[in-house]
Amino acid sequence: MDLAILSAQNNARRDSWLDKPVFPWWPAFTIEILIIVLILGLTVFTRIYDLGARTMSHDEINHVVPAYSFGNYVY
Repeated sequence: MDLAILSAQNNARRDSWLDKPVFPWWPAFTIEILIIVLILGLTVFTRIYDLGARTMSHDEINHVVPAYSFGNYVY
């Protein structure tokens, strides 16, 4: 009796749309893993993309301006 219930619960979990494989030839690569990879990839991409064009924060200006004026470099 308990095995039948556990088997039914396992089958119910496998029928979730997140557990369906993306490619039939790669069953371990599910939709859940695809979503996680996409979120991590977009996070890394948005942190690196156009990094040089970002403005400085208000507290970074105290260190950047003296570092670029080599005439009065005092630290």
